[in-house]
Amino acid sequence: LAGVAIALLYQWIGKSTERGNDLIMDEIHEPGGGVPARMAPLILISTVVTHLFGGSAGREGTAIQMGGSIASAAVRRLRLSAPDRRTLLMTGIAAGFGGVFGTPLAGAIFALEVIAVGRISHESLVPCLLASVVGDWSCHAWGVHHTDYHQVIATLPRIDWLLLAKVAVASVAFGLVSLMFAEMEHGVKRLFQRCIPWACLRPAAGGAIIIALV
Repeated sequence: LAGVAIALLYQWIGKSTERGNDLIMDEIHEPGGGVPARMAPLILISTVVTHLFGGSAGREGTAIQMGGSIASAAVRRLRLSAPDRRTLLMTGIAAGFGGVFGTPLAGAIFALEVIAVGRISHESLVPCLLASVVGDWSCHAWGVHHTDYHQVIATLPRIDWLLLAKVAVASVAFGLVSLMFAEMEHGVKRLFQRCIPWACLRPAAGGAIIIALV
């Protein structure tokens, strides 16, 4: 029922925002009509409702869409050139990611690699890093705490080549599993679109399948 409510909400007032992260990525690659400002409150409400009703929703999509939406609203006000619009959208992503996860460096690198993995936009380096750090500081200023992971700092051991080989094989396996997951997710989405034309019924069907499996 919560999924149906979210789908109806997007259908009524957020039709242009339902593409989510893809819309922001497209705007960074090829600036066009911009990202609607209403994406920020919509993704916040839908994420909180999803969590409250037992749904599976990560924080990274929420961070990207809220940061990108707020940055896009600033872009329209400032009437910037295409390269500056791209940079500001990237800083919005960096600020959102750094604030939500409390990892400003990772947030900056994530935003910088949006254009192409492995190719960093050097002109956006300082703005993204500053935005990510300020986003993190802002969360701390509001008393928001992130999960602390216990770290054991010890002297570096000698290199274990067998362990290194195992890690390399495991890394390839993890990459293949993530690729398979992404492809299956797209496949299930296409299947649902084909079998259930009315978008609002798809979350209900998914929820019913999960309940049946449990």
